[in-house]
Amino acid sequence: MDQSLIVFVMVAEKQNFTRAAEALHMTQPAVSQYIQTLERTIGARLLERSNKYVRLTKAGEIVCHHAQEMIRLAEGAMHGLTT
Repeated sequence: MDQSLIVFVMVAEKQNFTRAAEALHMTQPAVSQYIQTLERTIGARLLERSNKYVRLTKAGEIVCHHAQEMIRLAEGAMHGLTT
């Protein structure tokens, strides 16, 4: 599973880079780097940022939906292997 997708989904859920970093036991700059790299890879801005909030762009909504599904599928596969 691509770590950048996990980081992106956490930022989307927490709507905050710092809270996402805390939940992932990472630094805020590391979270920012993952998001920037993912945005460059996809070629679209995924998050609208301000000092007060982080919101998904339209592209971010689409990527987040698919990333959440990929994470669920990966977790299901891992669970199937351990039972």
